[in-house]
Amino acid sequence: MNSKRNRHRRVRRADTGSVRSKQSLPPGSFVYVGRAQSQQPRLTLTEFSDDFFQQSHPPLKQCQRPGENHIAPGTTHWLHVHGVHDAELIKHISHQFKIDPLTSEDILHTRQRPKAEEFPDYLFIVLHSINVDIDGHSNTPHDAHLSGHNHTGHALESGQVALCLGKNFVLSFEEGHTNFTRNVVRQLEATHKKLRGGGPTYLVYSLLDTIVDQYTVALEEVSDRIETMETELLARSTPGQVEPIYDIKRMVLELRRLMLPVQDLILRLRKPGSLFFPAEMAPVLQDLQDHITNVADNLRDVQEVSTELINLHMSRATFRLNEVMRTLTVVGSIFIPLTFLAGVFGMNFKYMPELDWTYGYPAALGLMATISASMLYYFKRQGWF
Repeated sequence: MNSKRNRHRRVRRADTGSVRSKQSLPPGSFVYVGRAQSQQPRLTLTEFSDDFFQQSHPPLKQCQRPGENHIAPGTTHWLHVHGVHDAELIKHISHQFKIDPLTSEDILHTRQRPKAEEFPDYLFIVLHSINVDIDGHSNTPHDAHLSGHNHTGHALESGQVALCLGKNFVLSFEEGHTNFTRNVVRQLEATHKKLRGGGPTYLVYSLLDTIVDQYTVALEEVSDRIETMETELLARSTPGQVEPIYDIKRMVLELRRLMLPVQDLILRLRKPGSLFFPAEMAPVLQDLQDHITNVADNLRDVQEVSTELINLHMSRATFRLNEVMRTLTVVGSIFIPLTFLAGVFGMNFKYMPELDWTYGYPAALGLMATISASMLYYFKRQGWF
């Protein structure tokens, strides 16, 4: 337990130190703030159109924005950055694609609140991909940012995702290597008509939809675990169940922090007059809004049930304590008259006729047994045990 607390303190000091190192720097400085990553950043360049698909992995710091005369009409240029902890790499990409330094600063600071900001040449979106690991078997690589983890096997793995939507390009920056883009790439490879023909705007929508689907799956896993814990609590409440309950509650609070602001993000994308999401995208954005609203409703239900778990555990613990106290009270009540009789016959007076009676001892034991049996019968009739 001490080592666990020490580990958490080390993580907090590392993050706080990164934030403090920016205090003396001007806005727009290229400084990474986040969890240390063990792997090198990796670039994936995907170019596609209705009848064209190509994917490659260009060397770091050698990627360039395609010129207007060097890209075929209708071709989308998608550069995905796995890992944002290399500030020089982010600076190089920002320079190539003319990304505002304040946007680059938000990309490097991986504790951003989900939001959408519109610039003259691009739309900037930031949110978090999520993976919930309940049973200790996660599909997310270990270098993804771990928002919450404990020895009970419950882990919430989240990584910041930043998207820049331009006229013919999409930049996606992923903290760690959570591979949330995998399903979208498969759809592109399978010649998904809407995705290939929708250009960069539909690509960004697909990425957002994938992340919202992650939220749905995460809530389902947490909800299933809560139901299991509720069943275990009703069957038998033990002191060892307290920590897993609070772990689940902390996980739900973290999910709330990451998920709920996405509602405002989608609403901003649906705002009339957007330069990057035209009116024909309204139906799919409405569908996305419905999904995130459903996620928010489910999240509130899960949060309420997780709170009720604590109340249920306390109620069960109080009930068990009352059961023990009732049993002890019954035993103590039975021994009160027995103690009285033993005290009477144990007095050392000289003249006590009962002490000279031949059957005095068995008669005293019989009287005690009769009293005990009578009291037990009465307590049972009253339903006291």
